[in-house]
Amino acid sequence: MPQARADEQKMLPSSNNHTRRSPHLFAWRFDWRSLMQECRFNIFGTLIAVRGSQGAWRAFYLGTEGKRRPADFIIPDDIQADALCEYLADLFHEEATQRNNTATQITTPACEA
Repeated sequence: MPQARADEQKMLPSSNNHTRRSPHLFAWRFDWRSLMQECRFNIFGTLIAVRGSQGAWRAFYLGTEGKRRPADFIIPDDIQADALCEYLADLFHEEATQRNNTATQITTPACEA
């Protein structure tokens, strides 16, 4: 009987080996950075950061001291990364003034579709 248990244990993956190997295999096969892109915009004087990817956008208001807070609006799932600036300009068009009348993307390298 003890011999049979030893053979069974060889066939089953060891829990320590399994938990040790799976994070490395998962990290090797999946690139998290491709999902976590961030775009920053100056929308009529309001600084906004959008983080995530299509279908999972999260928006933040950026403060002048480097802090951020969650935004009080939602970006629809079907908005592409290259259409974010136009969407935000449409959303905040009432905040446009003669002095702040442009909506621009202020960082581009981390936000490519």
